[in-house]
Amino acid sequence: MYAFNSLPKSVVWWLPHLAIIQFAFGQISKLDSIGQQIKTTPNDTVLINLYYQYGEELANKYPDSALWYYNLAKKHSIATKYDRGRAAYASHAIEILNAQGKFKEALALCKEALAIYQTIGSKKDIAVALINIGSEWHYLSDFQLATDNYLMALKIAEELEDIRLQRIINNNLASIFINLKEFKKGKTYAIKSLELAHILKNDYAISSSMFNIATAELYLKDYDNALKHYSQIIQIGERTDDYILILDGWLGTADVYNARHNYGEALNYYGKVISLSKEKDAPEYEMYAYMGLSDLYKNTGQNDECEASILSGITLAEKLGTKYELKDLYLKASEMAEKAQRYMDALEYRKKYETLNDSVVGEKSKLNISLLEAKFESEKGDHDIQFGKQ
Repeated sequence: MYAFNSLPKSVVWWLPHLAIIQFAFGQISKLDSIGQQIKTTPNDTVLINLYYQYGEELANKYPDSALWYYNLAKKHSIATKYDRGRAAYASHAIEILNAQGKFKEALALCKEALAIYQTIGSKKDIAVALINIGSEWHYLSDFQLATDNYLMALKIAEELEDIRLQRIINNNLASIFINLKEFKKGKTYAIKSLELAHILKNDYAISSSMFNIATAELYLKDYDNALKHYSQIIQIGERTDDYILILDGWLGTADVYNARHNYGEALNYYGKVISLSKEKDAPEYEMYAYMGLSDLYKNTGQNDECEASILSGITLAEKLGTKYELKDLYLKASEMAEKAQRYMDALEYRKKYETLNDSVVGEKSKLNISLLEAKFESEKGDHDIQFGKQ
């Protein structure tokens, strides 16, 4: 698992709607107060933005209810021909769709938002849409298209001197290079992202950037620092009541213990990830836990449990459409089938692996991504020279 960010809600007014779900006393009071305003709000842009904010208030604990309000906002946006409200739907809905593994559906929404912003939006709106499109291609393991969109967005973000957008893009590029096994380069981008996150003083930004640093450290076998960073992410998640951050920290911690052959602790954390993932309907994390468990069981000679974990991971990866993880699972399945002397099964899984591997992280794909990065740096250098920057 590598951390990268779709851009959070960026173009709506933030006022919540009336609550129908039980909350702590302070939150009931807040929502009831805003609910009184909604009763007198006409069917216009203010009401649309109120619906979006109410959905955002629900999104962490009640995603289905949040999506219902987002859909209501979009419906009113279409009815009133409020294009900006219609475009804002993508930035809100994709957070929930991504958590549910509905990446292709989210990608279609992001493309729709970009088309609207290219007509009515600002440069920042366009950069936001490009980041979101890049994120969806990233989830779908098309790293070349993801990188292309990220770098187009970064060009705009640097032109606007927008630190928040630069932080997100650098973190997403860190994830790309970690996926490509260029761990030192990935860590470099992640460190830049973390520096910007500290300037922003934003807990989520800090933990997200820190996650990629920790993941790079894991693969570079700097286990002590990786554990320290994952622990800090868990603490932020618990303090902010963010289950995604908690899952990030638990999963990373499990992977470190697994790499250190501390299988008891690894098994404990993978189990916690699977349990919370099922509770929160976060199948991507469940998939990653099964991938980790397959390695654990293989290393401890538990072949039946290893194959069961691989098949569970394949089922989730096929459903999610995450080709990068699926190719790894196919390779694992091929190796285990061969070990069990099921040679036809081994050959079929191997063919599937080779096909996906060539399309996802083949040399041509790596070269194209390197060329995109070089082109961006070259154009940036030309721009700096033109305007006298050193």
